[in-house]
This record gives sequence, structure tokens and C-alpha cells, in this order.
Amino acid sequence: MNCKKCGKKNLKTAVFCTNCGEELKQEETKKTTTKKAVEARAEAAEKKAEKVTEEKVTETKKEEGGKGLAIAGMVLGIVGLLFSFFIGPFAFILALLGLIFSIVAKNGKGFKIAGLITSIIAIVIEVIFVIISVLLVGSFFSILGDYIENTDPSEINDVIDEFIDETDTTFYDYKGESPYGTWTCAPFDSNGSYNDEVDDVDDEDKTTLKLHYTDKYEYGSYEDLDKNHYSGGFSYEIESDKNEQNESRGYKFIMINGDVDEFMMDGVKQSTDGKGLSFEMELFKDYNYDKALIIFPSTYNMYICER
Repeated sequence: MNCKKCGKKNLKTAVFCTNCGEELKQEETKKTTTKKAVEARAEAAEKKAEKVTEEKVTETKKEEGGKGLAIAGMVLGIVGLLFSFFIGPFAFILALLGLIFSIVAKNGKGFKIAGLITSIIAIVIEVIFVIISVLLVGSFFSILGDYIENTDPSEINDVIDEFIDETDTTFYDYKGESPYGTWTCAPFDSNGSYNDEVDDVDDEDKTTLKLHYTDKYEYGSYEDLDKNHYSGGFSYEIESDKNEQNESRGYKFIMINGDVDEFMMDGVKQSTDGKGLSFEMELFKDYNYDKALIIFPSTYNMYICER
């Protein structure tokens, strides 16, 4: 290290010049201070640059988020507009959401404008449809009210009765021609009449007859059909001659014949040899053909049944 005052060369570790006694540490201290100052300024500049970068990233994310809302608003508006002609309430909700998203969005100007326009159009269409629907319904009830007010009540009753008669006739004819269903049966008192109530009979005396649409049947104990029953296939025919003879009495006669494929007693399968199923059903119109008298020709046992 050279002395700044006399130029004498000294050791690097010397504090004073060996020639003139000048202090040598002052210059080194300035250099150290200067170096630290430079390093501090560099560090501050680096931190400032990082802060600026973070702010830019945050700003970019905000812009992208705002643009996403604008895009969502536009999509909802378009979907609401397309569906406004088909699924009213759902389309109205979509269009309303699209309008809200478009208003809230702070970026994506083009998407935002598109969302606003499509959503507003969809909402307007829905409002028009609602108004038209209300007017149509109001007109219908107004016309109906005028008709009722200006028409003789007896004529209205005649129209209603005619409609019911036609409906019932079709329904009755179907039931009268079809024995299918689940029938609950009870022994019939020959001294009584067909309007005896099955519900008045004890359960232990009842039986169940199931005539499936697949032309399969089950017949056996009431509420214990799994363990005690006959089952198999069956066919039936309308007894036209009898029906013509008894038309005025309101009966429908159906003959049912079946094979016994399985005979179960107390949960144990029994032999089906010599077993068969054959009976006549007399369906009563007075009970919508939902009540019938069953007669077994082989034994003359009779049951009153309801389905």
C-alpha cells in the first residue's frame, strides 16, 4: 500500500506510513464504504424490480379474471337466447345470469358487450312469451265463462254426462272383456246376493286369484299364496250366447280354463296329476266389472270376488 502523502510503499497491514506517519486506513475505509453503498443500491433496485413484476402479474390475473366473467356472460346469454323458444323458465335464468356476469365483468369489452346484448334479447323474448301466455289463458277462461253464462245448465250437464258415459262405456267394455288382475275372493252365500262385501269375511276364509297378463295364474290362500297355491297357464273366452241372453241384467260371462303346473301345500310341492282349473266368471257392470261371481262347475262352489 502506497502512502498518499509521501508515496512511500508500506505493508498492506500498516496503519501509518513508516516514512511520514500519515494514516493509511482512511482510503481503505472509503473504498469499503463505497462498495457497501453500491451493493445496497443494487439490492434496492432488485427488490423494486421484483415488486414491479409482482404487481404486473397481479394486474394480469385480475384482467384475466374479469375477462373470464365476460366470456361466461356471453356464453350464458347465447345459450339463454337459443333456448328461449323452448324451455322458458330455464332459459330466463340463464339469460339473467349472463346479464349479471356481463355487468360485473371489468375486462373483455367485446365479450361483455356480446353477453349484454344476447342476455337482454333472451329476457325480452321470455317476457313477451309470458305476456302472450297470460292473454291466451285469460281469453280461454273468458270464452269458457261466456259459454257457461249463456248456456242452459241442463245442456252443460248433458255434455258432461255424455262424455262420462262414452268414457265409462269404453272402460267398462275393456274390463268386461278382460278377467286380468288380482282378485280377492270369499265364499258366496247362495241365499244372499252378489253385493255381499268381501271385506266382511274373515281373512282365513278368503282366497286370492291372480290372473296375469302373461296368461299365467296363481290361486290359493289369502296372504299366504307362496306356500299354498295352484299355478299354471290359462286361457279364457267370452261366452257370447250367455251374454246375449243376459244383456239386460248387466252381467258379463267369461269362461276360464287352466292347467296346473305347480301345486304347493304348506310350502311343499304336491303332485299335479289329475289337477285342473276351470271356472266361470260373472262380472257385474253395476260395480264397473270390478266385482264378480266365480262358479266352479265341477263342485258348484261359488265365490264372490273383487279386484
